[in-house]
Amino acid sequence: MDLSKYHFTYNAAAHFAAMDKYPDGLIEAITKTGTEGFEALCWALEELSTQGELVRRDMGYDKGPIIKAEQAKTNLLPYEIMGAKQVVLDAIVRGINVPEETKVIDEVLMEIQKKTESE
Repeated sequence: MDLSKYHFTYNAAAHFAAMDKYPDGLIEAITKTGTEGFEALCWALEELSTQGELVRRDMGYDKGPIIKAEQAKTNLLPYEIMGAKQVVLDAIVRGINVPEETKVIDEVLMEIQKKTESE
């Protein structure tokens, strides 16, 4: 299954939907073995592609495809499961990491840290 035609976004809406559905965490859910992990993976593919597409549309792009969980269940081949998990994990990492340019540098804290390291 070609997942490259979809856009996956882990935004606040996806985060809270995942928290509601998987209280122990989405990563925990998709890494489970067997049907339970596969079901969680397919749910995540649908949720993250839905959010990705909503973000694209909000930015003014034309309507694109959204993967449905049932579609993923039907079309994913066993050897593609690890790649699909990686797509979900990559989207989560992009969503939860603070970009470097938005981090506030606390110069006073840095000076204190330098002093305590040198002691």
